[in-house]
Amino acid sequence: MTALHYSAGTVSLTAGSAVVTGIDTAWAIALLKGGEIFVQAPGNPLPIETIDSDTQITAALVWTGETGVYEYVLRVATTYDQQIAKNAEVFAQLRAEIEAGTIWKFDVSGVLADRDTYDTRPRHFSFLEFDDPNAWLWVKASNAEGDWAGPFAYGVGPEGQPPSLSFSPIATGAPGTPASLIVTGSGPYNLAFTIPAGLTGLRWRGAYNAGTSYLERDGVRDNGSTWIALQDTLGNAPPVLPATSNAFWELVAAKGLDGTGTGDVVGPAGALNGRPAVFDGTSGKLLREGPIPFSGAYADLSGKPTLGAAAAMNVGSTAGTVAAGDDPRFTSGGNTRNEALLALEIADLKGSRLGMIGGVADAFDDETGVDTVGSVNAAYDAANDWYMPVAPAAQTDGNGSSTTGASLFTLISRVFALRNGEKMVSIGVQTNVANDVTVKIVQRNSATNYTVLQSHTFAHPGGGWFDFLLPVPFDVPASGTFHVGAVQIAGQTILTRSAARAYLAGDAPVGPATSGWTEDSSGARPMRASYLPTNMSLKSVSYTAQVAPTKGRLSLQIASGAPTINVDLLADISRDGGITWTTANLALASSFLGIDMFEAQNIDISAQPSGTAMQWRVRTQNNKPIAVSGVVMQWS
Repeated sequence: MTALHYSAGTVSLTAGSAVVTGIDTAWAIALLKGGEIFVQAPGNPLPIETIDSDTQITAALVWTGETGVYEYVLRVATTYDQQIAKNAEVFAQLRAEIEAGTIWKFDVSGVLADRDTYDTRPRHFSFLEFDDPNAWLWVKASNAEGDWAGPFAYGVGPEGQPPSLSFSPIATGAPGTPASLIVTGSGPYNLAFTIPAGLTGLRWRGAYNAGTSYLERDGVRDNGSTWIALQDTLGNAPPVLPATSNAFWELVAAKGLDGTGTGDVVGPAGALNGRPAVFDGTSGKLLREGPIPFSGAYADLSGKPTLGAAAAMNVGSTAGTVAAGDDPRFTSGGNTRNEALLALEIADLKGSRLGMIGGVADAFDDETGVDTVGSVNAAYDAANDWYMPVAPAAQTDGNGSSTTGASLFTLISRVFALRNGEKMVSIGVQTNVANDVTVKIVQRNSATNYTVLQSHTFAHPGGGWFDFLLPVPFDVPASGTFHVGAVQIAGQTILTRSAARAYLAGDAPVGPATSGWTEDSSGARPMRASYLPTNMSLKSVSYTAQVAPTKGRLSLQIASGAPTINVDLLADISRDGGITWTTANLALASSFLGIDMFEAQNIDISAQPSGTAMQWRVRTQNNKPIAVSGVVMQWS
């Protein structure tokens, strides 16, 4: 067999210590289970006792060499090696028992089919099988269920004279008098005989099943009570208490009464699922609901990981550590449900996604956890580790030169047309002198006909470009030609440039379409238009659950944008790879220094088509510039 080796990194050893410290190692992630460590220095090999983490091993021996950092090779213990060791251990055990004479002892006996009843017994438990004229011994090789060693020939000795057997009562007496088995002759002998059914004990068969055939003296559990079969039977159930027998079954032990004590410990009338009970006061008799979810791996006995249990996180290898005790983000605002924030902090320290039991935390240190092909209009900011909706680039028609207005005109820039279907948020005007400026939004109907849709006057501070924020973003229609412009006032110093324009004498009012407009390429005022971002749909790659989940949890970290939750920002979860989505009802979980955590727990996804491909999705609405800097998803 070719030996398997692991040699990544180096090891630090201390003379007289059994602790092996790894440098740049990943022993736990590599799923190593055992073996020996050899270093490139004088000293003894170090058999592995336990692999404690990615960077620590406890050896079965102490290091006899000098303290230092060494190159090393870890010889991996393969499954083949482990099986050889196990076989040797079983052989040694049996040999020792043979030499000591204990191999001839057994705990119980019966036919081979009876052995399964004792599968859960501890190591060294023995079972004697007598299915045929020879007896065979089986011994539990370990505490593992069903791990039997054998069969071993039992009681075979030299041939001798056949024994004389007699089976009779010791004395005549009432029914139930003990009997004796008398064997005469020289031995040892193999004895094969049938024990009358009346002399055997109850053979346990577990919970009663109407489809199972039972033999006389089989024992079952039914409705909390224990019964013994009076004869072979199929489909005939034990009676219901208070009846204690019928033609097929007789009561052995009746179910006890349910407890009805009142006690003197008082707790709250209601509580959240998964929260611990803590003492209220010092009497030990008052309880209240604890402040954080259950900190163990499970919140109940359902066998499912707890949603929101901080201790259920499997952090794997980390790129650093964090001490959260003095960090106000973990206690601010009286909110203590910040394990999702803690998960994101740890993921950020690792520099990659954090795998948890039944979930994932992604702090967007890279894009590996995001379905970049399936996401829409999502721009990744690697400097800030967040995603934001993409905003269309601002439009501008260039810079102008200083001039003085000769008379009152409305000047419209035709260098660019507003983008159809977008939301224009501001109009920019270039001028060097502070004065009041009136801007226009118009629709071009023809070369001589325009409709003024909006007119706004604001104080321009001078000094070049200044953007006027519209009171309400302008929804540019999906079709048609639309422009922006500004009014020229007689005697006012402004900037103009030779470019495509349309003009009309006077301050064109908002209203119906007007004629008399002229289009040329002289004296246009420099203008620009800025837009709100297009709505974003950001979704994750698929994560595989062990079984089809029925509940989900989402936590979102928002770095900027101040959204109206569940209006401007929506979050969804899917268990069938993004084909079907369930929208979460988010609520503010914590807020500190402009970082908001929104969370939805116990999202019911049981109505979705069954699946194990888990995905999250974040959607912005109403063209809001929202920066999403982390997502935590869990399922159960």
